[in-house]
Amino acid sequence: MIDTEKYKGHTPAPWKTNPNDLGTWIDGSSNEEIATVHNYAPANRVNCELIADAPLLLAEVKRLREATLKAREVLMKHYDWMSLSDATTPEQDEEILNTVKLLRETSE
Repeated sequence: MIDTEKYKGHTPAPWKTNPNDLGTWIDGSSNEEIATVHNYAPANRVNCELIADAPLLLAEVKRLREATLKAREVLMKHYDWMSLSDATTPEQDEEILNTVKLLRETSE
């Protein structure tokens, strides 16, 4: 799992790429230089786009992690009710528990 805490204080989005004859610059929202890639290979332009999207990708990881925790919480709440009321079969109970385990693994 990625430790997102180590990114606290990073330059906020948006980041943008600025290709020129010397390579590609990645600039922050205040036009401050974040990184420079000095290579003209086509893949490096795409890599620069990926670097520029880093703050957005980080935000998405955090959002999905929160959604996963909420889904796990809701699923467990309903699982308790369903299993106590015999609303599910043992196979369904096992499927729900396996899903909860998977959600726990992805959110820790």
